[in-house]
Amino acid sequence: MKALVIGAAGFIDMHVCERLLARGDEVVDLDNLNDYYDVSLKEARLTPATAVNEGIQRFVEWYRGYYNNDTAA
Repeated sequence: MKALVIGAAGFIDMHVCERLLARGDEVVDLDNLNDYYDVSLKEARLTPATAVNEGIQRFVEWYRGYYNNDTAA
């Protein structure tokens, strides 16, 4: 199975990713790594097995740019 886990650097979703990977699933984890709490802690939770393809990376960059734009409604 393929899974997209959003918020994967959080405590609960980190464990969800670990369980999915342990049973052999393909996991893409996505997190905006905001500074609600220590970003270095969130970065440490991201799995080294994570592979983010270029399409998702381009989407994330567009999304951040769009919603950080002062003219966006």
